[in-house]
Amino acid sequence: MNGEAVVGEGSTAILVTFLLAFLGYAGMTAVVWVMSTRGLPVLLWRIVSAVILCHSVMIWAFRYHWQLDLAVRKGYAGFLMFHGAVVLVIAANFAPERIARRLIEISFLVITAGSIGATFLYEAAGAYRYPVLACAAAGLWCLGRRRIRRA
Repeated sequence: MNGEAVVGEGSTAILVTFLLAFLGYAGMTAVVWVMSTRGLPVLLWRIVSAVILCHSVMIWAFRYHWQLDLAVRKGYAGFLMFHGAVVLVIAANFAPERIARRLIEISFLVITAGSIGATFLYEAAGAYRYPVLACAAAGLWCLGRRRIRRA
């Protein structure tokens, strides 16, 4: 962890926060999997979106204590990437299916990059490293399969 303490590291709230992150990512992988063979599983997507939103709120509450300076202490790129993905996740719930599918695919790619990185950077997320890598492989395979079938 580069010798820098993460706000709330090791606390129960942070452990639950990272568990929700993994559950949201695993759920998102399931949504991408279903979308590669059928239409958008709306109910599952709504549940996954709620988990992702809950994770985001918990990050703000327990890691950042609602302080913008703590949220951007490692730079604006990660901050914008993370929040951009959350906006796409929320927007996909209100968009027509064709657009929602694209928003979900883009947010999956962004969240994949962030999730893999987090499992190597944060001790609390390290326990999820191999499951996250498995979800990433499965989801990327599904996205690739869908592209090949449409070509």
